[in-house]
Amino acid sequence: MSDRPGSCNRQTANLAAVLKYAETLGHRKRGSNPAKGLQRGRRPKMTRYLNATEYRRLELRLGEFGNEKFAAMIRLYIHTGARKGELVKLAWKDVSARHLDLRDSKTGPKPILLSDAALRILSNLDRGQPNDLVFRSESGEPLDLAKIWNQFRAFAGLPDVRLH
Repeated sequence: MSDRPGSCNRQTANLAAVLKYAETLGHRKRGSNPAKGLQRGRRPKMTRYLNATEYRRLELRLGEFGNEKFAAMIRLYIHTGARKGELVKLAWKDVSARHLDLRDSKTGPKPILLSDAALRILSNLDRGQPNDLVFRSESGEPLDLAKIWNQFRAFAGLPDVRLH
């Protein structure tokens, strides 16, 4: 298959969907999709936890990285268990005294209780208007978390650590 089974699996699914749509439109005989039933590539388990030394390095490097909003976002990520997409889209109207009120979560609306550490992280940020994103760039756009995270991983010496 490929040395990147995730990419190959997504492309196989895309191909199968296009061919199924062609059947629906009558361009292919029903049930003739050659991509149906193709064996998918096995993906290695991607569970990876920081050990105590790596966690201390992550915290130290966040302070040295020079992007306070990014550092606050990663710290809040650690202290809340929120998904990265939930924090990227987090607006000040979603932040209350003791919890985050996530209206558009992958699993539906949900509250996330805030620990004292999470409350301190949020209290150190400049609070914007209710519709302003909590973690926004200087132009008001969402932070490009993927780009900044990749830069940070290299800076921190944690090349194989990913966000989930």
